[in-house]
Amino acid sequence: MVVAPVDFPKRLFKYRSGTLEDIANLSNNQLWFAKVGTFNDPFDCALDVVCSEPSIETLKRMLEKQTPALVPKLDNLNDDQAAQIRIAAAGQFKESIEKKLQGFLGGVCCFSATADCLLMWGHYANGHRGFCLEFNMDRDAKLGLPPMEVDYPPDNSIPVLDTDRLMSGDLTDKELIRLWLVKSNCWAYENEWRILNKKGDVLRSYDPAALTAIYLGAKMPDDHQQVIKRLVAGTEVKVRKMTLRKGSFKLIPTDTEI
Repeated sequence: MVVAPVDFPKRLFKYRSGTLEDIANLSNNQLWFAKVGTFNDPFDCALDVVCSEPSIETLKRMLEKQTPALVPKLDNLNDDQAAQIRIAAAGQFKESIEKKLQGFLGGVCCFSATADCLLMWGHYANGHRGFCLEFNMDRDAKLGLPPMEVDYPPDNSIPVLDTDRLMSGDLTDKELIRLWLVKSNCWAYENEWRILNKKGDVLRSYDPAALTAIYLGAKMPDDHQQVIKRLVAGTEVKVRKMTLRKGSFKLIPTDTEI
């Protein structure tokens, strides 16, 4: 699959709860690609496939490749019979296309364009007890496709696939991939970017040089902080502690000694 290059932020961030599994993945320079359909948002990666009724000529072209003996029978249909055949064919196309799309993409690794979002720290970093990884995306992270920005439509419309264009071969790979990059605008605070993968429920290794900093949650226990520091000791990874800014609802990152 060939995807046109896209512009993406130089730095992207990955919030982690701080579980033993998160620590192990950090130690092994790995990221988890979640399987499509396992997200906390049931609408995430949802597809509304619109399949228009194919013309009789389109049906003939398809039958010529599969069962050419049936082609002459289409010429003998009356208007009502032709309409029923077209409706039935549209339903079958819809079902087959949905199955095909379900196998088109398997896994997603989610990032954010910001490291100081209070909601992200609360939702994805165990109530500020976890940590956040900073990646320099200018470096080769060896994670496959480049990061792609999630879209939050103002009208909250679920992406619709024009199957006429799909059947004609007019849809590009990039347009198909965009179907997995649309979420309700109530999630816009996440400023999400995604790296897509053919398989889900898998760990993928990244280049350690791509990890440039780790942000420790404002409520992370001291012993957990020490574990993180020991893991990156002797590397160029910076460790920063998030602190609450007095007089405002803001988090301030402060460099810490390793």
